[in-house]
Amino acid sequence: MDVDNVKYAQTSGSDSPAKSSIWQRRVRCMGFHGAVNPPDPPADWYNDPEHAGTERWWDGRRWTEHRRPGRPPPPDAAARATSFIGQPIPQPPAYRPQQQYPQFRQNPPTAWPYGPMQPSASRGAITKSKLISVVVAIASLLVIGVVVSGSLTRIFHDDRWYKWVKNPPRHGTARNYYDRMGMDPENACQLDYRTQFMFNPPPKDFNKDDFMKGCIEGLK
Repeated sequence: MDVDNVKYAQTSGSDSPAKSSIWQRRVRCMGFHGAVNPPDPPADWYNDPEHAGTERWWDGRRWTEHRRPGRPPPPDAAARATSFIGQPIPQPPAYRPQQQYPQFRQNPPTAWPYGPMQPSASRGAITKSKLISVVVAIASLLVIGVVVSGSLTRIFHDDRWYKWVKNPPRHGTARNYYDRMGMDPENACQLDYRTQFMFNPPPKDFNKDDFMKGCIEGLK
């Protein structure tokens, strides 16, 4: 049930909000057609039938003595619209023309008396010589780096695998392949490497290049 439609019903002179004609029309619109005694409205604030401009608390069955000032009616939209009629419409400020400044005469461009610019030959020669110097310096640094890297590798290289396999007792299998089967040293040492590490992987610090080099030199 729409309570708001009942809340501001004009009930002046009635015993309850349900007996007002407005309330009965609302009830019929909500589906109570032909109801002689419509149900009482729920408890809420309604217009006081005894004092205009105030609201009175209806507890669902009877009026109580609790009253409060009534809510002001909503402002009339038509009245608000007519309040603006006759007032002058504010106009934007008039456009102010831009101030004109005196124009100065511009002199025609003069030709360059020294002819077209030519690139300097000395500047090109200097640039080329600098480029050659940079290339030579980079090449020198690369050569020095290779030499230093090779020297450090030879200094800090651990050649124990080379010495280990070069010892005759260590390359007996390769010697057998080399002498009896007529293999060349490289193939004999390669077969020896596969035979020794067939079932067990080589150590982490193992160096195959040193192993092959020491084995080949040991056979020779």
